[in-house]
Amino acid sequence: YRRHRYQFGAGLDCSGFVGWSIYNIMKTKNGKPGHGYVMKASKMASSFAKYGWGTYKSAAGIKDLKAGDVMSSSTHVYIVVGSCADGSVVLVHSSPAGVRLSGTPDKKGRTNSEAVKLAKKYMKKYYPSWYKRYPSCKKDKSYLTDYAQFRWRAGKGKMISDPDGYQKKNARQVLKD
Repeated sequence: YRRHRYQFGAGLDCSGFVGWSIYNIMKTKNGKPGHGYVMKASKMASSFAKYGWGTYKSAAGIKDLKAGDVMSSSTHVYIVVGSCADGSVVLVHSSPAGVRLSGTPDKKGRTNSEAVKLAKKYMKKYYPSWYKRYPSCKKDKSYLTDYAQFRWRAGKGKMISDPDGYQKKNARQVLKD
């Protein structure tokens, strides 16, 4: 990561991870002009909406977060795993030192939220050596307030399918599955 930090497209930073994920979802080649999957974090949510894949909302217009939403700010981008009853969100992202699950604070700003507990539980269980090296699963409130949202048009006959109904499930249900 550090060696390629400022080389656009040369490492699995946050935008590289999200771009790689989108590439695998779309199952297409990344050769169409203007339809690249890896770009600056700040452009991802709006660009994917401009491609006609779904909808875009600025940070001020967001009412809820659902599984699969791509959230981008001026410096970072992440994918929503799901929301929790306490208002916290489980997310997957890549930042130094790599890809991992994290959780946001709850509506009241408590950092020991349901999302943080779920992220910790699943990191410990499925990625124990990674969790041992990087045990913090907490992200700050800015992850709920400072990010624009891209939401897929998902379902039968839409941009992508959602056969498991993840957009309608909460974080606990998505992770359990």
